[in-house]
Amino acid sequence: MESMSLEQATLMELADDTKDDPARRQTGKLLGRVHAARAARLLELRATAARIMSIGECYELKARSTEAMYFGTFLGLAGTACILLAFAWPIR
Repeated sequence: MESMSLEQATLMELADDTKDDPARRQTGKLLGRVHAARAARLLELRATAARIMSIGECYELKARSTEAMYFGTFLGLAGTACILLAFAWPIR
């Protein structure tokens, strides 16, 4: 996340520098290439962060699914036992 913030701040500074300084306008091609490289790096960092987030969410979902499976099995067995006990319970 720090890398993304740094890249975004760098892009903002590059955009601000090209507007105000006439001497910088002469090196417009170089700044354009630097700007494009920084934008590509920021896009790459965002894509990587999105992949990491999706992997984390997958593991979280898998953990919840495992818990649900175990609790569901336990509650299903407990419910079956209660039904059997209700039928076996003497009425009088």
